[in-house]
Amino acid sequence: MGLKKKFMLLSGIMGFLMAVVAIVGYWMVSRELQQSVDSKLRATVSREAMELDG
Repeated sequence: MGLKKKFMLLSGIMGFLMAVVAIVGYWMVSRELQQSVDSKLRATVSREAMELDG
């Protein structure tokens, strides 16, 4: 196997690994952001409901 083929194979593998890491990172950040927004909305609704009841 020539040097050029080895370099291309290594580049392909690294590109694939970077894509996997980016997809997993995006998924984790998206999930955390959704949970954060949901908890803040629940807290706001709860606070407003307490003000209306009081």
